Amino acid sequence: MPYFPMLCNVADKKILIVGGGRVAKQKLLVMKKFRNAITVIAPDPDPFFDTAAGVHLVKRAFANGDTAGFDIVIAATDSEKTNKQVLQECNENKIPVNIVDDSLHSDFIFPAIYTDDDLVVSVSTSGKVPLLSGILRDKIAKIMPQNGGAMLKKMESYRQSLKKTNLSYEDRKKRMKEYYEKLS
Repeated sequence: MPYFPMLCNVADKKILIVGGGRVAKQKLLVMKKFRNAITVIAPDPDPFFDTAAGVHLVKRAFANGDTAGFDIVIAATDSEKTNKQVLQECNENKIPVNIVDDSLHSDFIFPAIYTDDDLVVSVSTSGKVPLLSGILRDKIAKIMPQNGGAMLKKMESYRQSLKKTNLSYEDRKKRMKEYYEKLS
């Protein structure tokens, strides 16, 4: 069954990544596009984590109770035992968890993401073939308008001004489409 594509605001969420290797680094880089303050727990992390801005690094193995107080948890270790421990604790405490490379036990998965400021496009194969998600994301990125984020800001401003009018929904929609054509 496919995953439901839900975009959520994580600006004020407490995020924990368990693991300090290549995959944990990839997940951190994705999350930092949406939230700068992230905690990482790893006994022997890649040196990258020592200098990554906004990262609170805890250099030790995961222990019972470490997920307490977090809103989102990502288990990105190469230890099946640790990942199961993280999963169990998150399930008991109803914390959404991603177990990397185990979509069956994950509450959410990472899509391939293209961003340009607030413009976000994601592509998912529901965890079946992540490589295909990345290929499709790259194809989409090639057809995206230059400065799509700036275009979005202009359109948002125009939309807000239209909301203050007495125009019908259909007329506002028509004007938004015309404005988009003018900008592109």
